[in-house]
Amino acid sequence: MIKLVWVTDKQDIVGSSSLENYDAEAAARPEGLDEEISRIFIDDNIVVGRTTLPLCEDYIPAYKSFYVLTGNKNFECGDHDNMFVINDYQELVKKYRNSDDVLLVGGGKATWELFLPYASELIVAVIESHAGDLVFDTWHDVEKTKTKEVDWGNGTTYYYSVTQ
Repeated sequence: MIKLVWVTDKQDIVGSSSLENYDAEAAARPEGLDEEISRIFIDDNIVVGRTTLPLCEDYIPAYKSFYVLTGNKNFECGDHDNMFVINDYQELVKKYRNSDDVLLVGGGKATWELFLPYASELIVAVIESHAGDLVFDTWHDVEKTKTKEVDWGNGTTYYYSVTQ
């Protein structure tokens, strides 16, 4: 099962094309967002793009498998037994699409766009405003049904089942 998971705002901004201002942006996040991110992002397996990797390094031990998707065939992972480099996302699609095992797709934008056609669930945490310049709005075109809505004070997380 493949689930896309992300944080956005009402303008579909999902982050910055540069991590240069990440610390300042992280400090401006609404109260409760870090707890919500921990709740919705932690699962057995996750894939992130190489650019998103620095945002996730503290969480790597929490996963059964932590995949880094990159076109760089010489990219090397850190010193984690559960961390793997993937150069072809279709390997993960084949492994997880029809599996009971869950693969979370944790971003960034290019990674979500690759996996969107194969997702069975979308989990979207919506906050008032999200710093950045990257917009991920193609998910609106997917045929889906809202299955759950969780209000956590300074935002709402929406769960959608995707019709395939």
